[in-house]
Parts: sequence; C-alpha cells; structure tokens
Amino acid sequence: MKMPDDSDSAARLAETLLDELRTAYPHGVPNLYRTLLGNPAVLSGFVALELKLEAHGCLTSAERLLVGLVTAREVDCTYCRAALSAEARAAGAAEQDVEAVLASDLPENRRARVLVEATTRILQLHGRLPRAEIAHFGRMGLTEADLLEVISVVGLFTIATYANNLMRTRIDPEYRPGAP
Repeated sequence: MKMPDDSDSAARLAETLLDELRTAYPHGVPNLYRTLLGNPAVLSGFVALELKLEAHGCLTSAERLLVGLVTAREVDCTYCRAALSAEARAAGAAEQDVEAVLASDLPENRRARVLVEATTRILQLHGRLPRAEIAHFGRMGLTEADLLEVISVVGLFTIATYANNLMRTRIDPEYRPGAP
C-alpha cells in the first residue's frame, strides 16, 4: 500500500541527507547525489548501502570502486567512469589498474584482475556464474562473501549509472580530465 504523498517529509529527508553529504564532502557534494536527490528515498537507500559496505564490507574502498568502474564501463556511463576513476585513484587503486578497466583490459595486479574478471562475468551472466567459475574465483582468493559484495556494488552502481544516464548528470570539475 502506498502512503499518501508527504512533500514536507520528503523535503525534510532531502535536507537531512544533504547536510550529511556536506559533512562527508566538505568541498562540494558530487552531482550524483544531487541527481539521486530527485527521490530522497532512493538517495537514502543508496547512501545507506554505501555506508554499510564501507563499514562492514570485505572489499577495500579501492576494490569496490574498481567494481563500480567495471559497472560504469559496461553500462556506458560517462559520469561514473570519470568520478569512479578519480575516486579509485584517491582510494589507492593503481593508475594502471584504473586505466586497464577503462580500456576493457585486465589489470596486472592479481587481486584487481580477479575482481575485474569476476565483476565482468557477473554482469555478462546476470549473476548466473557456473559452479566451476565460482570455484575458480574461490581458488583465486574471492570468497562467497566477496562475490556477494561484488553483486551489491554492481547493484549500487547500476542505480548510479542508470540515474546519471537518465538525468545526464554533469561531470563535477574535480572529476574532469586534467583535474588535480
């Protein structure tokens, strides 16, 4: 059952979310969040999953961002490719790993390579990895928990990429080529 529209409640939620994001991004809230603010419930869910994965996830921030970058590449989201490239570098991902993902190549770093391979296969097969591939990724160091987190990150960045493509989100200056 859908509740009646409460625009005051939505406006309060939006302002609370913006305050939280301003704290997390004191130099300016990235445009992705402003795009998702078009539906405060969606933004709230997006941020909640981001925070849970950051606090309790198996993957490092750089690894999650590489998974997101693979998703952005596959969905063809210009905004997310730019933003996630910059954020992955800032989180410690090697430049050559980021460039490899953007070029649809595999990173040289073993862990990054396995994550990119797994993410690509999960996207290609819509999660239906054959048992042999799951076992292969397990032998390569990705646990069941890691693979489930990859799926969660793919879901998170599918929301971001589709929303950015729909709304044609403008790339923030700090994510543009040549930005410091």
